[in-house]
Amino acid sequence: MRWPEAGFWVGGRGILLMPPDGADYAPGRLAIAGTEPHVARYAGITDHNGGLTRAYMLFGKRERAIRRILVVEDEPLVAFDNEHLLRECGYEVVATVDSLADAVRVIGEEVEEVDLILTDIGLAGDGDGTDVARVAAARNIPVLFVTANCPIEARALAVGCLAKPYSGRMLKNALGALDRKLQGETVKRVPAGLSLYDPPG
Repeated sequence: MRWPEAGFWVGGRGILLMPPDGADYAPGRLAIAGTEPHVARYAGITDHNGGLTRAYMLFGKRERAIRRILVVEDEPLVAFDNEHLLRECGYEVVATVDSLADAVRVIGEEVEEVDLILTDIGLAGDGDGTDVARVAAARNIPVLFVTANCPIEARALAVGCLAKPYSGRMLKNALGALDRKLQGETVKRVPAGLSLYDPPG
């Protein structure tokens, strides 16, 4: 497929209106497979066959690296608050569990990719959050510890730690910063309560 002079592109999965000459600003419309048209700042990225692989519909927003989150927390009220906040912020909560055994089960059963595991260090039953992180590492799933005191050895297992107690705003800001980090950006201002670590090697 090629871009005609008017900037229209037609592919099997949608219609894009983009400016000619490779400009990246498009105040035009984007329609994908039966969805309603949207105004898009960046119309999209196409594959070699001309198909739409990813659409950026931005007015100061972008596609998240973190969408599906597994919560591992043994304090019921904290677990409830986390789940409620995450859903309010548009994340999909894969499951909320309180033990290593249940976390391992969920990780093994999930067909779709889990983008992040949010886990406390102390958990119910045998094992703890560091064991969850080791299981996650085998599946290349990043981990954010949420704990009052993150042991030094745990820092090699996670991409960050959010110190308890934390507010809903602190958790939201921490996830935003972590999302930028996972997309390879430099986090210039680390939110309150959050420590970021180098990804496990």
